[in-house]
Amino acid sequence: PDKPTERLKRLQKFQLAALLHSFKFLSVKRVVYSTCSIYEEENERVVSLALEQCCGKFRLIETLPEWPRRGFLHFSEGAKCLRTTPDDMMQGFFVAVFERAETLSDFSKTPRSTRRSASNPAGHPKPKRLKSWKRKRRHKSVVD
Repeated sequence: PDKPTERLKRLQKFQLAALLHSFKFLSVKRVVYSTCSIYEEENERVVSLALEQCCGKFRLIETLPEWPRRGFLHFSEGAKCLRTTPDDMMQGFFVAVFERAETLSDFSKTPRSTRRSASNPAGHPKPKRLKSWKRKRRHKSVVD
């Protein structure tokens, strides 16, 4: 099919921004990127750019290994993606699965009080809770 180049560039830019934004959620372990497109600009190219820009925080994992049609092989991670084309008697779609590179074993070695989370994005140690002196005083018996 004829590719409207400007529209594809705008879609690619938007899709890349949305994908990179999803990587910012610290609790996210996997992100599925899927399009109803047959165009490399929206599929393999977006995945490639996302992998370059995420600085190794996410990696691509193989999607449905038994699926016969893979991503384009001139793309280094193409074999891990899947796609269909109108030749498959379908409209065409693409799927790539990203997984956070930080493994659970690495995560479990980090002291719980310094783990990054949505409420503690910098991973600073939690402050110790100070017991109120009033609470202690209330429970003491008064002897004269």
